[in-house]
Amino acid sequence: MKITLLPSLLFISVLSVAVLQGCSGTDLTDAEYVALAKDHQDKGDLQASLIELKNALKINPDNPEARWLLGGIYIKLGAGASAEKELRRAVKLGLTPESAEIPLTRAFLLRGKNQEVIDSDFSPNKLSDSDQAELLALRADAYFGTENLDKAEELYDMALAIKADIPEARTGKARLAIMQNDLDEARKRISAVLEKTPDFASALSLLGLMETWDGNLEKAEEAYTKAMQDPVYAIASQYHRVFLRIRLKKFDQAAEDINELKKRLKDIPSVSYAEGLLHFAQGNFTEAQGLFEHAIGLAPNHAGALFYAGATHTVLGNTLSASTYLRRHLALNPRSVAAQRLLAQVELQSGNPAEAEKLALQVMKEDPEDVFTMNLLADASTALGNEEAVVSYRRRMVATQPDSPGAKIRLGNTLINMGEADEGLRELQQVLEQYPGEHGAAQSLIQQHQRLGDFDAALNTAREHRDSQPGSAVAHVLLGTVYLSRKETGEATKVFERALEIEPNNVSVYHALALISIQEKDLNSANGYYQEALKARPGDLKTLMNLANLHAMQGDQVSRIKVLEDAITSNPNALQPVLSLGRIYLAEGEAGKAIDIVEEKRSQYVSNKDLLGLLAEAQLADGRYDEAKVTLIRLNKLVPEEARVYYALAAAYQGLNDSEKMREALDKAAALDPDAVPPQIVLARLAIEQRNIAAAESRIVAIKKRVSKDNPELLQLEAQLAEIKGDWSDAVTAYERLFNQEATSVNLRRLARAQWNAGHKDKAVQDYEQWAQEHPQDARVLLELSARYMTLERNQDAIETYKSLLELAPDNVLALNNLASLLNKTDPEAALGYAQRAYSLAPEAPGVLDTLAGTLLSTGDTERAARMIERALTKQPDNPSFLYRRAQILEAGGQGEEAIRVLDEILQPGRSFRERREAEAMLERLRSRS
Repeated sequence: MKITLLPSLLFISVLSVAVLQGCSGTDLTDAEYVALAKDHQDKGDLQASLIELKNALKINPDNPEARWLLGGIYIKLGAGASAEKELRRAVKLGLTPESAEIPLTRAFLLRGKNQEVIDSDFSPNKLSDSDQAELLALRADAYFGTENLDKAEELYDMALAIKADIPEARTGKARLAIMQNDLDEARKRISAVLEKTPDFASALSLLGLMETWDGNLEKAEEAYTKAMQDPVYAIASQYHRVFLRIRLKKFDQAAEDINELKKRLKDIPSVSYAEGLLHFAQGNFTEAQGLFEHAIGLAPNHAGALFYAGATHTVLGNTLSASTYLRRHLALNPRSVAAQRLLAQVELQSGNPAEAEKLALQVMKEDPEDVFTMNLLADASTALGNEEAVVSYRRRMVATQPDSPGAKIRLGNTLINMGEADEGLRELQQVLEQYPGEHGAAQSLIQQHQRLGDFDAALNTAREHRDSQPGSAVAHVLLGTVYLSRKETGEATKVFERALEIEPNNVSVYHALALISIQEKDLNSANGYYQEALKARPGDLKTLMNLANLHAMQGDQVSRIKVLEDAITSNPNALQPVLSLGRIYLAEGEAGKAIDIVEEKRSQYVSNKDLLGLLAEAQLADGRYDEAKVTLIRLNKLVPEEARVYYALAAAYQGLNDSEKMREALDKAAALDPDAVPPQIVLARLAIEQRNIAAAESRIVAIKKRVSKDNPELLQLEAQLAEIKGDWSDAVTAYERLFNQEATSVNLRRLARAQWNAGHKDKAVQDYEQWAQEHPQDARVLLELSARYMTLERNQDAIETYKSLLELAPDNVLALNNLASLLNKTDPEAALGYAQRAYSLAPEAPGVLDTLAGTLLSTGDTERAARMIERALTKQPDNPSFLYRRAQILEAGGQGEEAIRVLDEILQPGRSFRERREAEAMLERLRSRS
């Protein structure tokens, strides 16, 4: 396999160096500053030398030596751009091109300008032998960077011919040996370089790479640490060291390296990627996901980040996101076996076995003995119903791993499942005989005997396995499980208790004993077993969920919620307790709490349909229709064929008063699930509201095919359709059937309305009266009955009924107001009292103001009556009843002519109002007087 060399420089650090001012009182020349800089450089203090050179250039910006020296320091610091700038200025100021050729070449290489090095003028004959060799080696590096390996080798050889121990050329030859897959030769050459120049960073970096390939991670870490001493290689070497420390599980040290890199490199995708890998290795998948996606945001084609983003989403169960990232990775690396294998697993989990099979077969072409992929193919073939292929893959797994009991167990189970029971049982039996302590084989054999109906064989197998492994808790658990399946709880309890003696902290045994207690309705004992399990394994998710379910059985909702909260705290990556607690909050009418708890996990499970579904349901319940719409649209992308999502979307659009979008969503729901009645019912209601008789009839016909003729919702639709058609007799018939199905106050009022409009007014009143006798606390029916009495001018009945209503609802404004109106003629003082109470409750209601004006008029307070009616008329200036009240007040105040003018206005032809006959009589009376 050919090894691709990693770039020797992954990053170039641009250092920002502070320019320090000279001490006050110092009066040095630029030449003296240059001399000081040389002294500092000889002592290895590059920063001090840099400062002195900056000072020299402040005095004389055209000092070529200062520029040349400054360029050299920038090269040593890895600042290629600054080095190139200073060296070019030095040449312009008189430095010979030959003197600048080597440092300029190094500056170009630092910047990755390989082609510029190759294209530059090349005059080695003007240089010393040592400089010729160095320049040839550097130009060879440029050819290596452009993948012209033959030319690179030629120049390396030329350099070595001039100077046999030049480290650049010997390191270059080592790189070539790696490219030719001659790793032994590469090691020899690197060793030779480091023997003479132990701190040569390029060779140390290459050594770190080779030690990594050979699995010598500690030695690789050591090599990179040494290479970091050279500023040019510091960042790249530290970056490589991060990955080594992650693999060595030196997580704290890796985190320190990452923090150092983040200080020097702002928002670099590779650093976010490295930090993501650190969290991934520690199992912090939520944090890892965010970092990988941040890296992708900065560099959309970062192959490593794409792969691990896919892997992270796979772990978190977000298969759609996992598939997206893995496919993007494969677009960049089509032959990535790891990505193909993982994507095959994701597709299988997503219910796409054909696609999983296709991907897995590609992996098998690259690695025919990949057992993991064989297992994937077997599972995919199972899903596709290809039994022959399943058995074939299982046999290949056994052939590839002849000493693997797991492979043989899978083969045995497959043979049994495919109808080859005798052969499969023999295979499992042979595994158990060959590996007596293999509990998986015993468990499979027991389960298969049970599945085949041979319960005695299952019990015998469990007993034999327990007897062969008397010190194994697992063997006792298997036997206890068989006893449980046979409902022999006494024997099961004995065996489980023996298992606890062997292994006191075995949580599964506590679960089994708790289950027995639950079956025997001893919930307190079950609680005790779960508490013991939590002592053995604090925060265990399965135990906490079982305990929460137990509290639900006990009706202890407070304890149930507390346990689920503990489960969430102890298992921050678990979704199950979040969904359970959210459902509880939703059922208790605390939708806001459900939303809060789900929102905390939303970023972690961005593509989980159960979480999004719960969130949308809670948002709808809380009236957050706009948020629900956004959530449901996202959910719809995950499950585009799910009718229930469209139905929920319709509810969101209804809350947003967007009837058109609501209709569209309901139409899609009905199209996806033609047998679903709810969307059809809502669509029928919409058609009725819009008085679209044809559409309503069509929907009702469709509903009739799916529900009983006495279905309450169907009966209501039929009645409402009859109403908009004006078929009141049909409406009465439908409402009578509905009332017989569901005798509620609402249905009674619907029936009475239909009866009234059909002309059966006495029957409507009789039904109200009978209901009121049977349900004397039904205030709404009493209100309706009173109104019917008033319309029929059964005023005394109306008065008595309103009074009964006010005993139930003393602040019912309508009852107070109507009672005042009814009593105004017979008992004006009592009427005034009721009217004033209504006014205190609804001082701005026009009808209340009119009634109060009438009662004030009856009691002789015409001035206040006039004020009240004027306030009513400011709200409804054209109301003829209010104008009639004004005419009455005007007459009482001695303004007969003005009263006539008002009456003439309201008694124009075509104007109808309740008091018209009284108004006509009043006008005739007033005119007869004038």
